[in-house]
Amino acid sequence: MNRPEQSLQEAKRAIELEPLRTPWGLGYAYLQTRQIDAAINDLRMRDQTYPDDVNTNFYLSQAYWLKGMGKESADALEKALLLMGDPEKADEIRRAFQRGGRKGVAQWRVESNKIRARKEYLASYDLARQYAYLGDKNATLSLLDLAYHERSPWLILIQTEPIFDFVHSDRRYHALVAKLGLQPSY
Repeated sequence: MNRPEQSLQEAKRAIELEPLRTPWGLGYAYLQTRQIDAAINDLRMRDQTYPDDVNTNFYLSQAYWLKGMGKESADALEKALLLMGDPEKADEIRRAFQRGGRKGVAQWRVESNKIRARKEYLASYDLARQYAYLGDKNATLSLLDLAYHERSPWLILIQTEPIFDFVHSDRRYHALVAKLGLQPSY
């Protein structure tokens, strides 16, 4: 609805009312409003208070990524995977970063999800997110368009999801926003 300040106030209120329900909620709201430093600060604090919360670490990984802090992003993603009980993937993240840094992690994300998609259904929107980490504009937009044809409910987030910011200037993105009937925020 293009009301980022109001959504941030609602997230703050939700944390006040029920701090244990979604400890990552305010950090996520900061991400959605592009307040990356505030997101990192909040999510770090929440991670210290709730060190076993998987989502806090996933969003912290994304915040670090958006800030260009590849090592910290990989470390937070590794921790999230360990908390999920997947030490094999956590180790793969560590090795991907050692081999290729930030880009190596982005390539790992795409490749591991392509493998996963061969075995089970993986929404096009989720694959688009992975290609966005890689910075592949054509693949990201093609998958977002496919998500439109799949009627993905997550598409309502394409304007607020900062990982998609790099495609906002593309005419194909504008066409998708129009097809969705969303009020443009770019």
